[in-house]
Amino acid sequence: MQHDKSKVDIGKVAFRRKHMVRWFNPIQLLDTAARVMVSSVLSTYADKRESFATTREACSYDYSGRKELWLDYIADIGDGWNPTYYTAYLLAQRELMLGNTRIRRGNLLLMGGDQVYPTPARKEYHDRLWGPYECAFPKQAAPAILPPPPEPHLYAIPGNHDWYDGLSNFLKQFCQERSLGAWTTRQERSYFALQLTSTCWLWGIDISLNADIDKPQLDYFKEVATQRMQENDQVILCTAEPAWVNCEKAFGRERYEKLAFFIKACIEEISYTGKGERGCQEARKRILQLVLVLSGDLHHYAHYRHQRAEKPDIPYITAGGGGTFLHPTHNLRDMVVWPNRHSGKGEEFELKNCFPPKQVSRKLTFRNLLFPLKNPFFSLLLGLFYLLMGWQLYSDHAWLWEPEWPGLEGLWPSPLLLLQALAGSPSTFFLLTLLIAGFGLFADRKASDHPAAVALLGGMHGLCHALLALAIIWPGGYLLAAVSLTEPTALPFLAYVLGKAGLVLLLLLTGWLLGGLLTGLYLILMNLFFKLHDNEAFSALRHQDHKNFLRLRITEEEITLYPIGIRKVPRRWKRSNNRHPGAPYFEPAAITDAHKAFLLEEPISISLRSR
Repeated sequence: MQHDKSKVDIGKVAFRRKHMVRWFNPIQLLDTAARVMVSSVLSTYADKRESFATTREACSYDYSGRKELWLDYIADIGDGWNPTYYTAYLLAQRELMLGNTRIRRGNLLLMGGDQVYPTPARKEYHDRLWGPYECAFPKQAAPAILPPPPEPHLYAIPGNHDWYDGLSNFLKQFCQERSLGAWTTRQERSYFALQLTSTCWLWGIDISLNADIDKPQLDYFKEVATQRMQENDQVILCTAEPAWVNCEKAFGRERYEKLAFFIKACIEEISYTGKGERGCQEARKRILQLVLVLSGDLHHYAHYRHQRAEKPDIPYITAGGGGTFLHPTHNLRDMVVWPNRHSGKGEEFELKNCFPPKQVSRKLTFRNLLFPLKNPFFSLLLGLFYLLMGWQLYSDHAWLWEPEWPGLEGLWPSPLLLLQALAGSPSTFFLLTLLIAGFGLFADRKASDHPAAVALLGGMHGLCHALLALAIIWPGGYLLAAVSLTEPTALPFLAYVLGKAGLVLLLLLTGWLLGGLLTGLYLILMNLFFKLHDNEAFSALRHQDHKNFLRLRITEEEITLYPIGIRKVPRRWKRSNNRHPGAPYFEPAAITDAHKAFLLEEPISISLRSR
């Protein structure tokens, strides 16, 4: 560990501490794109939920009969070591003090989707999820003469990143009775139902990627609702995607339709065949009460209230702050209205609170001015592209450049000559077209109801890159000509080579800096003025801070939900001294007020009495 600070090797715990994923690394971009394409095919033609359902029992899990039950909820977890470990470290604490409120560790831990990034490879699960959680809450060995200590149980639903391998490693990690630190898994499928009290249940559903909810899953929840639950029992619903946030937009409408269909068909109005009063089979209906909806996928905290006529409001909460980069909150709408085609009435979702605050989120967007420093490989790729275009243009039209620097006056009419040169250099023109088209495709078309207009803005961004490349290439061409046309006998060969190499390096670095800066400016403008590129503008920042998770206290009478936030994640760690069994292996080297957990808003109370 002294030679490699990223390597952790403590007894049976061995893994590597990973940095935050570099989403704009060109190799990572290609890998993610390929996995999305493959997983989309797998989810359509080889849905493992249905095959797994034939080999695994459809169990529900009973935690009722307790005076109180504590449940922790966290989502979007396994990314960089610092945020992933610190949230796990706080989850593992026996108690947390939030101001004057003391709350205890959960009996259950629920992971709400996207347990690992960037892909669900076995090694990524090991390094980015298993390692941090094993260090935060090691499994405690009991003496031979004593029974093992009680261990909190762990349940998880898959998100889109867990589906990138068709759910293979997710099923191995969470559906085979394994441990994650001292948390032990119990579920048999990628979805589950937990009975929390005599009348309140928690359902975790698997929404896949592009497919509908599979029939075995629908049958499972209908069977739970009609055979194991009673009329007007309450349901806490956990889904991997907050479809309500964008239900007004074209790309989010279909996703919310799927969620609304499930809520209506499996919770609010269940049609089934059952025995009537005379013991005969007859068509029947059962109504359950949805009381709370939890989701991740968006990496921030957002509390919406679903307002319904003549019915109690329902909290819809996004809490995706478990360990990965931050998503912005400043583009969240204060009121979202969805025309429910099932009921024929408009439904409203009112934003009550969010974290980080909108003004903080907006300021963070300007950190994209540091895009070349935060995303050096992508910016370097732009520099290489600029250099390649200049090389090709000079090869086709070396006569355009004079060996002597013409000065500013002589340089002014040269852009017109440059355009003429482009017309006579098909290969350079092709590269420029490729650049414009590439950034047109990069534009966030799915997030808008006007994809053609957004693609046009993206194309204009690409055109700006093309003009910038030419602005760098043209004066650079004079320097290149000056070096190239120098007689080899007039200067030593080494100086000749170094002169060319220096100029190439100069053009490359200029393209890296200015091309990256232009991309950062594009993301800032599109995000702040057009409310697009939330994902790209903030994945580029790889922001580790502003994390969150939820803690719920559940009794027969009510649910009390504590939304917990962390403003800043520690960057430096030390080995714990004189640690007792079950204590974390690492502790923050220093704790400031910014590192302390706090309540994001007043605890949310939900009555479980007759609604």
